[in-house]
Amino acid sequence: MTTARAVVLTNFTNPPELASFDVPPPTPGGLTVACRYAGICGTDLHPASGHLDVPTPLVLGHEGLGTVHALGTGTDRDANGDALAVGDTVMWASSIACHACHACHACHVLREPTLCANRRTYGVNRPVTEESPLRGSWGDFISLEPGTTVIRLPAGIDPVAAMSFACAGPTMVHALGGRRPVRLGETVVVQGSGPVGLAAAALAQLAGARVIGRLRPPTRETGEARGQPGSRRPAPGRSTTAAGRRPDSGSPPPRRAPPSRWAAHSSAGGAPRKP
Repeated sequence: MTTARAVVLTNFTNPPELASFDVPPPTPGGLTVACRYAGICGTDLHPASGHLDVPTPLVLGHEGLGTVHALGTGTDRDANGDALAVGDTVMWASSIACHACHACHACHVLREPTLCANRRTYGVNRPVTEESPLRGSWGDFISLEPGTTVIRLPAGIDPVAAMSFACAGPTMVHALGGRRPVRLGETVVVQGSGPVGLAAAALAQLAGARVIGRLRPPTRETGEARGQPGSRRPAPGRSTTAAGRRPDSGSPPPRRAPPSRWAAHSSAGGAPRKP
């Protein structure tokens, strides 16, 4: 049987350690993935610091990209309906809502499946005592169970670029596509330039919005600093209002669709919930 190394959080007083596990065959409807890349997110640091009440020991890591190692019986398509085969490059969503009660207020009313009381999250609440201990991306392999949203990556996609979107991307797709879609011509303010902030700026721009973003220190703005066309930075010594005109210009702002009255925060306190 194939063995895998994995980074395991055994308790909240000692650092994570390297352990070895047998790689079980995939369950029907599931698949086994050989992990090539794994992200390090603030969510990974909280359990390791004892800030989250999670079961231990567990394999850490909820962001990942890898190649299909084995397919379970009945697993032949990804979430888009594209064919899956051994060797394909895939990514997956970290969480699985139960979708079993059919009356969940979080899922059906709030459209917040992350609030599902029975949600299972890879690398967060999946201890090694489960049928497969490999339920986190910080290992050579991960066992993905039925119900996991798996996406096959098209050929030519840079895996490092894809990984930069692994967690921040779904977070902002949920925020700007599901919770409050961005409309053409709106103004979106992005505060902070972490992965979530950069994902917010990119998705808002793709939706046709005018993006105002700011890096730290506050004298630089995300758009121009990152080379994003359509973002704006005031000239030295001048400031620009959210409406798009300089306070001292005396001229009205250009006509455009009414700006949206929200800001997408990439700071820990203001980030939208992860999908």
